[in-house]
Amino acid sequence: MGRLSQVRFIVLVLGLLLVGACAKATSTTVLTKQCLVPTDQAATLEGHWQTLPIYVSFHAGDYSASEMEAMIAAADTWNLFFSISTGIPKVIDYGTRYAPRTSSFAIPSPLCAYNLVDASGNMTGSVGIFKTTTGWSFGSGIIARTTYCQTFASPLQNFNMMIVQVNYQNFFTGSNLIPDLQSVLTHEFGHVLGLDHSCEVSRSGFPVCTTSNPLYSQAVMYYTTNFAPGSVNSEVRTSLNFNDEQRANCLYGPSAE
Repeated sequence: MGRLSQVRFIVLVLGLLLVGACAKATSTTVLTKQCLVPTDQAATLEGHWQTLPIYVSFHAGDYSASEMEAMIAAADTWNLFFSISTGIPKVIDYGTRYAPRTSSFAIPSPLCAYNLVDASGNMTGSVGIFKTTTGWSFGSGIIARTTYCQTFASPLQNFNMMIVQVNYQNFFTGSNLIPDLQSVLTHEFGHVLGLDHSCEVSRSGFPVCTTSNPLYSQAVMYYTTNFAPGSVNSEVRTSLNFNDEQRANCLYGPSAE
């Protein structure tokens, strides 16, 4: 079957929210086991992995210990949810907290012509997490970018491999805006699992963010993150809400089989 490369990303919106006025995702005390994709979100399930767990590898030497901790916390947000919702103990396998899986494997080019595991077993994973400090060519307002390869299947496409790139050229360092890394990776891991954005400003088949259900704009999978004027920090959005959870259940819960 044919392979297709797709890109999903999170962008910034600067100066839309005042300090303390950001709309954070609502935390659910009781996680939902319901599979529900509202009619206006019918196009927001991008695909899924045929087998679990999803093996993730972080590019060796890219991230500090504190950055790794933030990214692992992001993965564990989804792991905790699925362990309760579906009984899957670890949907995202990154190694262990104290010994996360790393690899020196480079980003393949073209992406879908290669597997992320070489003949010597240099990377035991299907998803690579990379830091980009120079040569970022995807738009200076894009904080992170998930690119994936998939094979055509029904009702959902099957993922083969993915690359997540985090923009350290325009964010995170020096005088640049500093997003909350855990929030950014919680969002990107949602893409890794197969969720597209909860809404979009203008995209066929998606609800419009400016007029849609507030649950869409409060979701981890909202299409953007916001910065207060003059602030280096973005809003914190690390808790899944019901819209994130209900759509995710349709990917790997009993209703997805």
